[in-house]
Amino acid sequence: MLKQLMVFFLMTTSFSALQAKTIVYLNGGPGLNSEPERHLLAPYIEKLNHEAFFWDEPSELRPGNESYSQEKAFEQATESAEKFINKLCYDKYDRGLKCEITLMAHSFSVHHAIRLAEELPTIIKELILISPALNIKDADNNIFKISVKGLADEGHTDASAELAALIPSMEEAFDQKKIQAFMLASQYAGLFVNYWGDLNLMQQYFSFLQGEYSFDIKGMFAVRNSMPKVNEYPVSPITIPTKVYFGELDPISLPEQQITPLRKYFTALDVHILAGVKHYSHFERMTAINY
Repeated sequence: MLKQLMVFFLMTTSFSALQAKTIVYLNGGPGLNSEPERHLLAPYIEKLNHEAFFWDEPSELRPGNESYSQEKAFEQATESAEKFINKLCYDKYDRGLKCEITLMAHSFSVHHAIRLAEELPTIIKELILISPALNIKDADNNIFKISVKGLADEGHTDASAELAALIPSMEEAFDQKKIQAFMLASQYAGLFVNYWGDLNLMQQYFSFLQGEYSFDIKGMFAVRNSMPKVNEYPVSPITIPTKVYFGELDPISLPEQQITPLRKYFTALDVHILAGVKHYSHFERMTAINY
């Protein structure tokens, strides 16, 4: 009997080890960081027996963070994420372990994930994309359209009309018109309510974006202004298995706008629409994400 119990223990322990993953999370934004995920998402991932590591986009707000050039902020953010993964792997190699990564990217960070999948195909074994905003022009315009109505509802009729007049001329490039549009949208106090179904969870999320982890609008503009056009990413088709999750009620990242451009880069897409949630589905439906 004791021998049978030992065999069962070894088999289940071995199976558990095989199932454990090393998950690297890339925060969305740009201008954001992973501090809320470290507090709210990490405990759940670790309960599943996975390791979780959270990258922060470079920002001048965070003491000791790497400096970056305003003109090359997008490229340097991608390089920062690559260094983060490489350091994690070197630490594993030093302990005699293999390094295989599940890369999880939220919203805008799909743009970094594409580059990383191209650069690290032997390390990144799986991709999880949450509300990917690869089609950046339409994602931006969705934000602006929401803001037109929201500004009007809040009584900012002049700002609403000015923003509505800008939308038809919007291109992908982060030009002066787009900067002006974002500045107008920022006057809409209720903008981020549209990103969340669970407003209590939204408040918890924002409670961690304080002090050195505050939203970095200067960093956001630098990353967006320095990124290449999406159709100019010099990558081959990515064959890494890729799970994609959209929130059914998300008004920003719409499947009908995002799936076609995603298929241009990712050849092994497994697409899921999560009922009843918005842009932060990995918080609102944690158990629906198949890690």
